[in-house]
Amino acid sequence: MNLNMKCNKAIFFCLFLLSFSVFSKTPTFSEYNVGNVYDGVNHALVEPQSGNVSVDTLRISASHKKANFSGHFYLYTFGCGGGAICGEILDLKTGRVVTGLPDAYDGNSFDLDFKPDSSLLIIYGTSLSSTPSDEESASDMVVYYNFDSNTLKKL
Repeated sequence: MNLNMKCNKAIFFCLFLLSFSVFSKTPTFSEYNVGNVYDGVNHALVEPQSGNVSVDTLRISASHKKANFSGHFYLYTFGCGGGAICGEILDLKTGRVVTGLPDAYDGNSFDLDFKPDSSLLIIYGTSLSSTPSDEESASDMVVYYNFDSNTLKKL
């Protein structure tokens, strides 16, 4: 092989590796910064009754907390039966539950990562409506969401 051909292969290989880093960039909290975190008076809870006493108690408690997610929201989780974990997002300015987590999750492998000044939500673990592939295990699952217009949008 001549030197020119070796250089071309080396350049192609470097570009190939670079393409993976460009397309597989991990979202960061700073990329989804929402600015100031609400510190005003929380609106009274609009939907105090869900039909589940435990969830109702959590909603009431959440309505008195400081924002912990995406500027003026409070994100909280709760057991929803059979070891599953569910969650809701409460808008502290309106007193309304705007959405829930996208699914129920296996409580043995579940965790969340989020910040008060970011709309990025990271969910670790396995949703109970999907099964991990052979290459994945419950503890490997990581899904990124952007909370935009009261909706969790998968990234």
